[in-house]
Amino acid sequence: KESDGGGGGGMFSIHGSGGGHPVVETISNYFKIDAYVYLAHSVVVMSSAWGFDLLKQIQFAQIVSKVGRTLWAMTILKHIKQSCIKAVCKDTPTEQERITLYDRLSNILLYFITAALLVDILSVNVGIAISSVLSLGGLSTIILSLASKSIAEQLVSGIGLSTYRRFAEGDEILLGDGTNGIVRKMSLTHTEIRLPDETIVCIPNSQVFQQRVMNLSKVQRSQVKQILCFKYDDIDKMSMVTEEIKAEIRASCPKLIKANRPFRVHWRDISRDHLEVVVDCRFNIPSATAAYWDNRQEVLEAISRAVKRCGLEFARPSYSVESNCKVGEEFVPGK
Repeated sequence: KESDGGGGGGMFSIHGSGGGHPVVETISNYFKIDAYVYLAHSVVVMSSAWGFDLLKQIQFAQIVSKVGRTLWAMTILKHIKQSCIKAVCKDTPTEQERITLYDRLSNILLYFITAALLVDILSVNVGIAISSVLSLGGLSTIILSLASKSIAEQLVSGIGLSTYRRFAEGDEILLGDGTNGIVRKMSLTHTEIRLPDETIVCIPNSQVFQQRVMNLSKVQRSQVKQILCFKYDDIDKMSMVTEEIKAEIRASCPKLIKANRPFRVHWRDISRDHLEVVVDCRFNIPSATAAYWDNRQEVLEAISRAVKRCGLEFARPSYSVESNCKVGEEFVPGK
């Protein structure tokens, strides 16, 4: 048994905080509405006695009664709808995304129907006031149209994100504009992402929907690629060091993918000031995780052990300053 919004005993709460039976709580809430209606009648009577007849003219007590019962019925339907969705869908992580999508779509339908009923109630009882509000002129119509278009665009994008299941709450994603972080919350209008520096950014769904999205949490394999630079003096040892590096990585990294994925340690290039060796390997480890960075460190340590065993040293980086030295010469500060 669940509680609506954390167990508050509000006016339209189906499950009260007292732990009673849902049917009893529902009936109790219905009689609470009657109490509010009785209070509204009392206010109308007192205001009429004081010569203030506006509440009586607009049938204030009837409005409170109709609005209260409409919201009460909407709350009941909302809980029935949630129970039906959970009964149909299985309780699995994949199905939870579908439950969330169906729940949001049905909520939109319920809210739309409820809003239409409330507008109808208000237009019947206070038609003059509503008409004056809705006839503010051309400027208000334009503003309302633009706002509705923006909201509709966000809603459609939010539904699209939920339907395509590109990511879910808790996933780490990388957007096309470079935004990288953990999806903290998804709604029908915006998506909240927690960045690596713990700041929260709120992005409209229309912007997310139009971008390329990489879901890093669904990537189960990773790549470690490193470029090594050696001296010209060790040119005759390139074949030996590449074989030693391969053997050391195989022995030190049990998650290494040895089949169906490339595992390369090759002498690739002879540059102006160094010999270039490229190490490129794949692992059965998700990227952007602590295990990935631990494994990357292990690969670098394996490379270091293999290079030392072969008696080689890495080439020192060289600098070129156009006015003082040639390309490939070591730069000495102050020279």
